[in-house]
Amino acid sequence: MTGSSARAPSTLLIGGSGSIGGAAGSGGFSSSARAADAGTYTVTVACVGAPDARLFLQQDPRSGGDRLELAFDCAAVAQETVELEAGPVTATVMRFNGGGSGPGTGAVAGIRIVPDSPRP
Repeated sequence: MTGSSARAPSTLLIGGSGSIGGAAGSGGFSSSARAADAGTYTVTVACVGAPDARLFLQQDPRSGGDRLELAFDCAAVAQETVELEAGPVTATVMRFNGGGSGPGTGAVAGIRIVPDSPRP
């Protein structure tokens, strides 16, 4: 899954999975959506097949929304809250491998971003 863009249902801003199995620090997958409402969102991310990965979540810096960079261990599910403004949101997950290089693997990751309060 590379670079998908779609209007997500009101209870799911971004949800999906993709390969992060390329060489460490390259590739990964991205997903984009438009947040209909500003507010607090919960970001959940997990991976398998690699020691660790990194999530980059961003909005246009002029919108005032948070930017999140999260390194996480693939042995556990990682969860964070983030303040987002209404507008485009892009999430990118890539294999990190402690910043070192390494061969490609069959690693995959999944991400889910939902509002803390259900939207009507």
